Amino acid sequence: MLAGLLAGTARAETEIPGTGAQVSGWLLGRFGYGLNAGNHDLVLNQQLLQLQVQHPDIAGWRFDGKLWAEREAALEPSTYRKVDIRELVVARKTSSYSVALGRQIVVWGKADGFKLVDIVNPLDLRESILNDDIRSRLPLWMANVQFFPGEDQELQFLLIPQTYHDRISPPGSQFDFSAGLPAGATVLPLQVPAGRPENWSFGARWSATLGDLNVHAMALRTLTGAPVVFPSVDPQRGLVLRPEVVRRTMIGAAADTSLGDAVLRLELAVTPDEYRAHATPSGIPELRRETAIRSLVGVDWTLGDWFVSPQLFNVHAPGKPGIAAEPDGTYASLVVERKFLFDKLTTRVYAATGLDRRDYWIAGSARYQVSDQLELFLGIDLLGGDRRQFFGEFNRRDRVVAGATIFF
Repeated sequence: MLAGLLAGTARAETEIPGTGAQVSGWLLGRFGYGLNAGNHDLVLNQQLLQLQVQHPDIAGWRFDGKLWAEREAALEPSTYRKVDIRELVVARKTSSYSVALGRQIVVWGKADGFKLVDIVNPLDLRESILNDDIRSRLPLWMANVQFFPGEDQELQFLLIPQTYHDRISPPGSQFDFSAGLPAGATVLPLQVPAGRPENWSFGARWSATLGDLNVHAMALRTLTGAPVVFPSVDPQRGLVLRPEVVRRTMIGAAADTSLGDAVLRLELAVTPDEYRAHATPSGIPELRRETAIRSLVGVDWTLGDWFVSPQLFNVHAPGKPGIAAEPDGTYASLVVERKFLFDKLTTRVYAATGLDRRDYWIAGSARYQVSDQLELFLGIDLLGGDRRQFFGEFNRRDRVVAGATIFF
């Protein structure tokens, strides 16, 4: 969907002699240049290495480990370097249950570009919304247990024994969310709940297939990821903003069904304890806990080599979002994808706009599979609209991105 693409699995594997374990990996390089007047500099300079080790059977358990080593030298004021355990899971699956323990990513929902029920893992927002889903999700330590009570049913339970938040860029970065805060305000350090058991996250999901209809119902008690910004007035410092990661509850449902060559998708997420900002006579917004309802309807058409997917997303809630980097109102999006050259070349256009705010995001990309070991890509991201809106906040961050992935 986005300017850069990263394959989820490597194209080749090497067995470690005498162990039965398989080793694979890839090396990704991405470079981006600004397109706006006065911003033609290098705006993305990323190198990302993944090493993966898998073992299919250790005393009946499967092992999967992924290590990421990343360097990025343009998004933030200083070069970002990190070696991280992307995945470290031991798993077992039988006909009646499955267990996955360790550092992992869990995906709920199929919405394209918007997060409704898919909020289990925090996000890497160093590229704001421009990063793709594979790179943007951050792993967590958790217990992931599923039961299969019937042939077409699943029950999933999650326990996440840690606290966490989205990865947000520091001031002066390409996508600095604090740039949209009132000028002259004193911004306090981010507050994150302590890692005590009462602050752990937990959730459950029921899934079933009823004829041609796939249905899911889920509930999650978690953290906001992005901080809620609480305003106050101090006699000495004036306006003070206190960003804080807080607890929240999500109750959701999702469904999809085939309609000939198309698939109809529906998602609904209710947050009964979301902070919403309301205007006051003093000019300092008041944050109140209220109910927010997010809904999405989408259709996926596959017509030969073409894939077309329109979506309509809506947030129904009083006031304005109290959370940074949160869409509000009604948005429409469209994906058009076309394959060429025996599926070696894939072109994709994604466009989204706020129907009641007139901000927009347009992303185009082309991906070419040179061989099983090499993939090239080229993309463009265009953002526009009022800087107070979700997409318009970064309306001076248009860019073109090019890169390659080497698989080994």
